[in-house]
Amino acid sequence: MSGVAVLEQREQQKIGWRWVKFNLVGGIGIGVQLAALWVFADAFQWNYLIATALAVETAVLHNFFLHQHLPGPIERPTGGMIQQCDCCNSI
Repeated sequence: MSGVAVLEQREQQKIGWRWVKFNLVGGIGIGVQLAALWVFADAFQWNYLIATALAVETAVLHNFFLHQHLPGPIERPTGGMIQQCDCCNSI
């Protein structure tokens, strides 16, 4: 196997592992959203619409911060990322 083929195989493995971690964060986010919904709606007895909105926001922020650290380094723009993410997800 040539050196180029070995490098390509390693890159594909990195991409595959990154994809697994990315999806793992999303799966954990589902649990975070359901747990937050239970806390807001059942434990705090808040209106289900408010509880749902807050649970979604909790999951979005959780996923945002976990995606920043778990999948690994990628090129990221500097400054204002949380506002851009939150603004886009709020629409």
